[in-house]
Amino acid sequence: MVASPPHPRIADLVPAEGCVAKERPHGSHSRVLWLPGLPRTKNGSGRKVVGSRGYEERVRVAFWGKYPEGPIRGPVRLLFYVVTDGLGDIDNFAKCIADGLKGSAYLDDKTVVHLDAIKLQPTTLLPVGVLILVTPVSRRWLWDETHAAIGLVEAAQWRR
Repeated sequence: MVASPPHPRIADLVPAEGCVAKERPHGSHSRVLWLPGLPRTKNGSGRKVVGSRGYEERVRVAFWGKYPEGPIRGPVRLLFYVVTDGLGDIDNFAKCIADGLKGSAYLDDKTVVHLDAIKLQPTTLLPVGVLILVTPVSRRWLWDETHAAIGLVEAAQWRR
């Protein structure tokens, strides 16, 4: 029996402290953060629990620690990969994470113009936690998305 090579850990995939990302014009690159663990978003009655507020603060502190230059000014896109064992609703995780990013990754909720949240099962390579990507968007991107939406609305009305 041949032994398989060891799998890389998340810590091996995420750049070490002190690494400097290649500069891109106008701050167009994504800000990326891996945060192990997940919040408890609901108690037995389905209400938001205080423990999620602690997680929001953890997100805020971790983001400020990795990106001390402050929040992105202008519109942003958010992408969350939520790795969970199946418990919890993706929309509740996304809301908790987004609340934690407000003020540290972007200035205000109204600057978020696009949000994707993807729920994944944990594996040996992907432990329970969340991978957060925050990307500034350009006016051109907003223009293109607006025209794409107009086309979809027109197509939907035509098919009635």
